[in-house]
Amino acid sequence: MDLRAKPFSRDRLSWCHPRDYGPCQAFVRSARAAGTRIIRYESVCDPEHGGCAAVLDCSAFPDASVRQRQTWFLTTDHQRASWMRTGEAHDERYEFVFG
Repeated sequence: MDLRAKPFSRDRLSWCHPRDYGPCQAFVRSARAAGTRIIRYESVCDPEHGGCAAVLDCSAFPDASVRQRQTWFLTTDHQRASWMRTGEAHDERYEFVFG
């Protein structure tokens, strides 16, 4: 499913709102219930509006042999969003500051 394409693109302002995630969360609940495995969408944080993907089910990946489960933790506040995981070899952390 691609929110950048019709018919979903008509609701772009809902999908791209920088603070109101309600419409996106409601859409994901419906998409998951319908069996959608992946949603493509436009980045709100990227000034160039690059593409992103939300994987709702691991079967969205075509090659089962490369699947590896990882647990990531997301924390947010009014100033930043941080993703973190601890791994066997090293820890990974990514932080995005809202500007």
